[in-house]
Amino acid sequence: MKKIIFGFLLISITSCIAIGEQTLKVQNKIIAPKEISINLNSGPWMGEIERRLQAEGFKVIISSSSGQTTVTNKDKQFKYNQATAKYFLQINAAARTDLMARCFGGGYNFDYIYANLIDIQTQETIASIHSRGFSEGCPPIEGAIYTNIAKMVSDSWHPSVSASKNTNTNLTQEKAILDYFSNRKLDPIEGIWGRDRSVSLIKKTTTGYDEMTISSSSGFTQSGEIFGKFKKVSELNYSGEATFFWKENNEVTKFPCSTNVKLESNNKHSRTCVTKDGRSHKDEIMRIWPENFDEYNKKISAGN
Repeated sequence: MKKIIFGFLLISITSCIAIGEQTLKVQNKIIAPKEISINLNSGPWMGEIERRLQAEGFKVIISSSSGQTTVTNKDKQFKYNQATAKYFLQINAAARTDLMARCFGGGYNFDYIYANLIDIQTQETIASIHSRGFSEGCPPIEGAIYTNIAKMVSDSWHPSVSASKNTNTNLTQEKAILDYFSNRKLDPIEGIWGRDRSVSLIKKTTTGYDEMTISSSSGFTQSGEIFGKFKKVSELNYSGEATFFWKENNEVTKFPCSTNVKLESNNKHSRTCVTKDGRSHKDEIMRIWPENFDEYNKKISAGN
């Protein structure tokens, strides 16, 4: 009788021990800033995953309820914030969260937990892991569910990529002003510009002007990335080369394009981008900084 009871207890305990399997690994390691977007609304366990990702050197960007896009992936829908990273960690899990079911250490006993690393540009799952059983915080038989998810994400990046806190790719408006525009008069096309929640800067170089991303609503370019170069050809017109993104059937393709920029006023310019195969796109971009271009230059000239 004792053997039967012991055997029953052993089966009960081992059936709850966390098991997991990585079912998909990236084919080509990611060479990009270690930044990833997650949605905390996926469950109370997301904070544990977030902390482990940060320990692996990732900048974790929390998706908000505004500016989201819904994508269907393997018959399941998830939302990501358009103005976030290029990669999204989708978590789909089921576990009781009431106090009676929680572990003494604060962990959970998962019926299942699926983690998919998704390339937002292509909307493809590039790495996956699924687990079930006890998580961390469930002594004496706790598993390593959160740790394994963070490891899957970390292993998807190339070893040569430094931790996010050591990279210098994150550009803010304040940093842009300090680094590129401090204490000097601006040309009319220079400054910080915005359109559809995307923000970029245009700065003078020794050969012309560079256009650089500060934040991108589509995620097609990274913060700090130069995506356009042009020269002044007349009082109000500029021409050069830029990057054109074409989205078709949920696939995004990058093309070089010829760009023409026209300064419509001190606070507005238009930009037309045409590829070699004839695809074109036109934007109207509004000035964000300085709000009053003429007054700003006057103050610089006066030494204020």
